[in-house]
This record gives sequence, structure tokens and C-alpha cells, in this order.
Amino acid sequence: MDDRDRTIAKDLEAAKGLSGNSEELKAKAEENLSKAKSEAAAIRQKAVEEAKASAAQKVEAKQAELDKAYTEFAEKLAEEKENLKNELLSQMPLFKESLKAKFSKL
Repeated sequence: MDDRDRTIAKDLEAAKGLSGNSEELKAKAEENLSKAKSEAAAIRQKAVEEAKASAAQKVEAKQAELDKAYTEFAEKLAEEKENLKNELLSQMPLFKESLKAKFSKL
């Protein structure tokens, strides 16, 4: 009977030791999980920031490209306007003669 009681006491003692040990392991696991979640959040935040920076650079580059194209277009348009004006001015005497001829027929 005494042996049985001692065996039961030993088993209870071992169970308590395992129970305490499992609580420690559970706490460590929760701590590791918490650290992993924090690291994942930091990695995700960094990736988002890098993506935003990359997108901002692409937008700036495209804006600069469009500004350059617009400037070139405006310069070409001004040049064509000046050429058209000069061409019309050079043909003004012909228009005057043509108008005089038409009015003289009337």
C-alpha cells in the first residue's frame, strides 16, 4: 500500500512538473508568435512604403516626360503659327490683287 501511495505521489509530482513545463513552453510559444507577428507587420509596412516610393518615382518620371512632350508640342505649335502667319503675309499682295480683280468685275 505504501509503495502504491509513493508511486501515486511520484506520478502526481511528475505530472505537476510536466504541467509547469508545458505552461513555460506555451508562454514561449506565445512570445515567439507575438514576435513573428510584429516582424511580419514591420516587413509588410516596409514593403508598402517601398511600393509607394516606387510608384511616386514612376509618377514623377511620367509627369516630367509629359511636361517635356507638352513643352515640345507648344514650341512646335508656336513655330507653325509663325510660319503660317509669315506665309499668309507673303501671299497678302496676291490676295489684294485677287480682290481688286473681283471688285473690278463687279
